[in-house]
Amino acid sequence: MAASHRADVERALQAYGAMRARWQTSSGLYRRGGRLDIRGAAAHLWPFSQAFIATLAIAGVDGRLTAGLDADGAIAADLAVLEHYWKADGRPPAYASDVRGSRIGGDRYYDDNAWIGLALVLLERLRPNSGHLDRARALYRFAVSGWDDRQAPDAGGVFWVEQGRGLGRRNHDRNLVSTGPNAQLGLHLAELGQLSEIPAGTVGPAQMYAWVLATLDKSRGGPDPGTGPFWDKV
Repeated sequence: MAASHRADVERALQAYGAMRARWQTSSGLYRRGGRLDIRGAAAHLWPFSQAFIATLAIAGVDGRLTAGLDADGAIAADLAVLEHYWKADGRPPAYASDVRGSRIGGDRYYDDNAWIGLALVLLERLRPNSGHLDRARALYRFAVSGWDDRQAPDAGGVFWVEQGRGLGRRNHDRNLVSTGPNAQLGLHLAELGQLSEIPAGTVGPAQMYAWVLATLDKSRGGPDPGTGPFWDKV
């Protein structure tokens, strides 16, 4: 194995260890930082999703290079933390931006849930039959519920945030970051044979992707459509 590859893995392990040492609490939750830092508050779902993806990335490294790291234990711990964000009473259910019981509450963002859904797909590919695709399917249903079916300019697209409550009372953006990744999630589920369990007539990943190309692709009128760059939102 090339020395450069070993060095890359060592750097990745160092970065991963530093992240956990600096931000992870004894409960397994990550603490909040930055401009919205609130003493004792847990991180929002979005930064936690990236920490979870980091765990999965490390778990995908050849075990001979990560001796001493309990990758499966780290995955199990992150999955347990993830449940603190689950809002089962939503219709449809999905993850909120803040942990249950926080005094802030938490909106439900379609992009945050896409990252988690894609992480659960990655987990399935790393550990086949891990048993979390049912949750990934639920998150795709949540994305579909966020499809804009109004007769509006540039009709379609997945809203950035759940409408009708919290921030969703005034923010009606439909974003690349909420539509494109959910198209990815749907395509992964289809490839894994899971999309057949989504009700017929549901907005499909191809429809989401087509909306991104038709609405947000700056290159669509040029010689190389589909290559971007892409606008952020309408």
